[in-house]
Amino acid sequence: MNFNELLTKISFDTFAEIIAISPRKVRESLFSHYGIKSKTRGLLTSIKEKKEQRIKILHETLQAAKRPRELEFLKELFRNWLFSQRPLLKATLDYLKVENDNGLVEEETDFFEKLSEQQVKELISFLKPSFSHDSILIYLSFMQVPFLDKHL
Repeated sequence: MNFNELLTKISFDTFAEIIAISPRKVRESLFSHYGIKSKTRGLLTSIKEKKEQRIKILHETLQAAKRPRELEFLKELFRNWLFSQRPLLKATLDYLKVENDNGLVEEETDFFEKLSEQQVKELISFLKPSFSHDSILIYLSFMQVPFLDKHL
């Protein structure tokens, strides 16, 4: 799955969280690159509404991203967000009996790609009670886990 496809499968709220976690300079660079400005300039429009409007436009714009550079940037947004999801990373790696330091590993993670369909099904069942659908989808998609379409 490429990252703009993944973006179409997650909620706007999750995307807004991903953007919120990104450094301000990254956010503003994205808005600038795509020419995204707040459409309403009224005094009664709150800062929160303007921010949400800009993120919504960015969300729609990035779903249509096609250029390799744009897709790579989207991948980095997801990677950055995953660093804030350490409990999910740790729970997944612990479940798979992979030695980790609070969700981080020093070894290659190609073992994710080799999981059987049954292992993927059981892993997702294990994670679902504690983590959101979008979080699980992003992490396992990022790690190129097979069979996600069947079980998520």
